[in-house]
Amino acid sequence: MTRAALKWILSHDAISSVIPGFKNVKQIEDNLAAVNVPEFSEPELTKLASFYKNEVHDHIRGPY
Repeated sequence: MTRAALKWILSHDAISSVIPGFKNVKQIEDNLAAVNVPEFSEPELTKLASFYKNEVHDHIRGPY
């Protein structure tokens, strides 16, 4: 899940980097493995955007 989330965030043109959290080496390795996740298809990106809009957006503070 972490890998896919990082890949999705980085798929946005306006975002050039992320600063993921970690507590141990395994989490660092998992974060770095996001570069190996295949690109999302257009239908997948549409579903992710819809999920964000309907389930997540209202819980985020700030101008997002």
